[in-house]
Amino acid sequence: MNKEKQLLVLLGLWFSAFTGICQSDTSSLKIQIWKKLLAPKIVPVISENGELLQLTASGCTSGEIQWFNAKSKFLSKGELVTKNIVGRVGVVCQSKERCPSDTAFFEIDYPFQGKVIRTNESKKVCVGTDISYLVEGCTGEVYWEDDFMPSNKRMVKVAQVDTIKYRFRCLQSDGISKFTSIEIPVLKSTLDDLVLYPNPTFHWLKLKSRGCLTGVKCQIYSIIGQKLYEGWAESNDDILQINVSNLPSEEYIIELSLPETGERVIKRFIKLSKP
Repeated sequence: MNKEKQLLVLLGLWFSAFTGICQSDTSSLKIQIWKKLLAPKIVPVISENGELLQLTASGCTSGEIQWFNAKSKFLSKGELVTKNIVGRVGVVCQSKERCPSDTAFFEIDYPFQGKVIRTNESKKVCVGTDISYLVEGCTGEVYWEDDFMPSNKRMVKVAQVDTIKYRFRCLQSDGISKFTSIEIPVLKSTLDDLVLYPNPTFHWLKLKSRGCLTGVKCQIYSIIGQKLYEGWAESNDDILQINVSNLPSEEYIIELSLPETGERVIKRFIKLSKP
């Protein structure tokens, strides 16, 4: 080494020692970021009478399902048996790296805020009447307690004189409501305040009552007491329609009776020939 290079090396060593400058080995920090999981999809399991049995969660393929109540208290893993649980519950998918997904929520037994309307409100509810009800305000499925078929419409064939009760609950993506009751009061047949019209008539003789006119026996007599017709009148809720077009043009007596109650009404009417 020549004298100039030796001088430069000595000067470098002297400068480092004098100033105290030194350099350590290099270290590194590795940060691994995991992808956040999507919130699970809640799937309710419902019995045939509309009872909510349990909740399951789908979409958590790489983690563990965990259920919590509204106060963030842990409830269970996997499936949630809903017996004795009311209120809001949440579910997350916990990854193997302990990273929770977004939370999905489900409300159990919330008060139903919709309403039930009759779609044929003009008709009275009598035995033999067909009526229908429509549940409004449920964006999901309506489950009837006595019929597992989910539908927001309910057709009713009235078969008894009593108050008929039906119960249903609304199932939506974010919850299931309490059972809501429908009560259908069925009117009894009666001949009270019976009105006969039109009188005179050409074709149909109609009778109207303030109650129902189901199961009414009808007998038509001539003015001298000869029986001309006996049968059951055609009923349309609170109106009876009797076809008298085949009778000759004259005055008649009509007797209406309810065998079940013993009620009996006699009226007169005039049959006219067709104009």
